[in-house]
This record gives sequence, C-alpha cells and structure tokens, in this order.
Amino acid sequence: MTDTATRTTSLDRMRETQPEDTLIRLDRIRQINRGYVTNPYDKLLSEQFDAMRENQMAFDPDDPVSVKACRKRGLLVIGEAGSGKSTAISRILGKAKGLDSYCDGEGGLIKPLVSMKAPKPLTIRFFAETGLASLGYPIVSGQRSETQTWSFFLEQLEEREALWLFVDEMQHLMRTAGFTAKTDITDLVKNLLQLERWPLMCIFAGVGELAQFLRYDKRQIDDRTTKVRFDPLRIGPDTRKIVTMIAGVITRHAEMVPGEGIDTEEFANRLLLASSGAWGTAIMFVREAIFAALRQGRETVKVEDFVAFYRQATGCLPDQNIFAAAVWKDIKPGNAVYDYIQKHEEEEKRLNENGGRKR
Repeated sequence: MTDTATRTTSLDRMRETQPEDTLIRLDRIRQINRGYVTNPYDKLLSEQFDAMRENQMAFDPDDPVSVKACRKRGLLVIGEAGSGKSTAISRILGKAKGLDSYCDGEGGLIKPLVSMKAPKPLTIRFFAETGLASLGYPIVSGQRSETQTWSFFLEQLEEREALWLFVDEMQHLMRTAGFTAKTDITDLVKNLLQLERWPLMCIFAGVGELAQFLRYDKRQIDDRTTKVRFDPLRIGPDTRKIVTMIAGVITRHAEMVPGEGIDTEEFANRLLLASSGAWGTAIMFVREAIFAALRQGRETVKVEDFVAFYRQATGCLPDQNIFAAAVWKDIKPGNAVYDYIQKHEEEEKRLNENGGRKR
C-alpha cells in the first residue's frame, strides 16, 4: 500500500467518526475550496502560454529554420507568496488538451506534462533527481555522478515525451551558495531551453527573488524566456476587483449571504491591506471567514468572522486588527507580533550587557 493510499484511508477512518452535520459541512468546505476565482493576471498568462504552445506545435526538428524560430521556450512567472501564480499556472496546464499522461503501445509511460517543486538546496543532482521522480522514474540517490544524473534526466524528458516542465519555488536557485554554483545551475537550465530535437517548454515560477536569475546570464536567459509578473494589487486601482471577488466567493461558491458592511469598498480595502495585496491570500481570508460562519451554523458571513480569523492568523493585538480597528490604514500586517519581537530583542540586549546572565 502506498503512503498516499494509507493517508487516504486514515482520513476516511477519521471522517467516519464525525457526526452527520459535520460531514455535510466538510463536503461544503471541499466544494468551496474547489472554486476558482479568475486572477487579474490570468489573461496575460494564458496569452503567453498559447503563443508558446503554437510555437511548440510548429516545431520540426529536421528543419533548422523551425528549430531557430522556436527560441522562446521558457516562461518566468514572478510574484510574491500568495499572489495566486502557482494556482493560475496549474489551472492553465490542467485545462490544456493533450497533456494527460498515457501508456504507449509498448507499455511505456508517456508524460507530456511534468510538474515539480525546485528542491532546497537546489543543486544539479537534487534538481535532476526530483525531475526524474516527477517523471515516474525510480532513482536511488548516488547511483550516478551529478553529471550523469543530469544527462539521464534530459534523456528521460525526451524518452517520456515531456512537452511542458513546470518548476515551482524556483527562487531556491538564488539561495544556492556561491556565485559559481548559481552560474552552473543557470547553465543547466539553459540546457532545458535549447534541446535541439525536442521542443520542451518550461515554466519557472517563484517569488520576486527569482528575477535575480537573469543576472547570471542575462542575454541568454532573456533571449529564451518571456515573463509574467503577478504584482501586488493596490488600494484604489484594484479595489473593485476585490469587491467583486468577495461577492463571488460568498454568493456563488459558498451560496451564502454577505453580512452588513462586507460589500463596501472600505471593507475591500481593509482586505487588500490585510493580505498585502496578494490575490490568493485575499481569497483565503474570504474562505476562512466563510468556514467560521459555517462552524457556527450561519449562512451569513459577517465582518466578525474576518476579525476572528485575522486575529488567529496573525496573533495581533485588538487595536492592530485591520478588520476591527477604527484607524487601520497605517497598520502593517507583518508587525502583528512586533511587541514580542521587541521584548525578545530587549531581553537579548540586557543579557549581552550582563555577560549572558539574567537579572
């Protein structure tokens, strides 16, 4: 039995212990979580994907002109945590026709789409081994040298006819120690973007740190990639988008009613500040408020549900709760537990002044 099967069985057994009303609520929560809210950057991402896919389908390995024309084989998707980039990419890839895995006539597994998270630390060996595992190839670390493992990974991408490689958390590249190591990995990423006889397309997603990736071979990487930014949404220009999103998640996905004050622009601006402008995080806040209402047996989502979740999520003091404070525009969500940090820093300072002895 696989670990996944074991975990599923454990979850099923746990569900069997729950009363009927809880099971009904759990099914509603699952359905609400499945709902997709169109990201403001979905259209741009879709346009880039469609253009790359057309170039891919026009590829002819026996025509040098075709090979040279299919040059933009990488897409860098850059945005902070919670911006919704990974969800948006997964949705586009999931909807694309022709990317489902299948077995060929000889029983071999063909994987047109390979998705993986960049390992940490991101080394050549770990990247290749993670990729091989995502291809469904069992490998024991250390079987081959680092160079052999990478070469074998490239061979398997072609052997399994991988058309798209999606690597999430690619900012781990920038946390690799040393300029030389970063340059070496950048060179290998370039290998992925210039396979001569196979039109592999790559999507690399990561937080803003990923933009520094271009520093290590800007001309070559620039020449072979397009970029999509998932920038933070802003109070004012994007307020109405948040108003619409809140209404959609509550009324369409949850089939519930927004309470007094939730459908206002001021409330949307509070949510924008609380989520630091991150689209995915803002959606998560709305869903958690919905779940809180459901646990209390209500079909109306109230402002107090957002107040409670923000307090739980951040550990903030009452006067620092963005959804409750009268003066909220200057509150910084990242400073919610600053009083504890400040207290700890003061204690450390006193210890250092006293030679490490507590008073």
